[in-house]
Amino acid sequence: MGVIAIGPIAKGEVVLSEAPLFTQQLGWNMRTIVQSLFFKTADEKRQFLELKNCHQGKLLLYMGIFKTNALPCGNNDRRARASKAGLFLQGSRFNSSCVPNVNNYWNERRQVIEFRALKVIAEGDELCIAYTAEMKSRASRQSELRGNFGFECRCATSYAQATIGGQCWIGP
Repeated sequence: MGVIAIGPIAKGEVVLSEAPLFTQQLGWNMRTIVQSLFFKTADEKRQFLELKNCHQGKLLLYMGIFKTNALPCGNNDRRARASKAGLFLQGSRFNSSCVPNVNNYWNERRQVIEFRALKVIAEGDELCIAYTAEMKSRASRQSELRGNFGFECRCATSYAQATIGGQCWIGP
């Protein structure tokens, strides 16, 4: 699944603001995930189980789903790693690109993740976020995407080349 623009989107526009289904601190495990899901509705549990799991055969089901779909809740740049991650039922639907047109940002005050357009987006365009740091080498990005998300990236050789119109994403 992916997210497609149903109309034109202006640069800087919030395309989605979503509270997490649940969050996990670093060091999460099967027990903490199950505890977080315990009091959720049957529909929320069903939606969680329908999310992609790129770690089948490597991790237990709930852990694989969380690891595949979790997004950082806090500062998450080259210098620091967010201390918690959240599971977002809608936000999990954004695919990856090494040249994203949307950025995700944790709004601490509101306790929501916000997805904002990085540029003008035309109706019908797919909205993509970067699953990896954009300034990493192509080989490093490809290795990270293959290992963590189970797909081969077909991006340009470098970020600079990719920003001139290269496409990246190819699904698992």
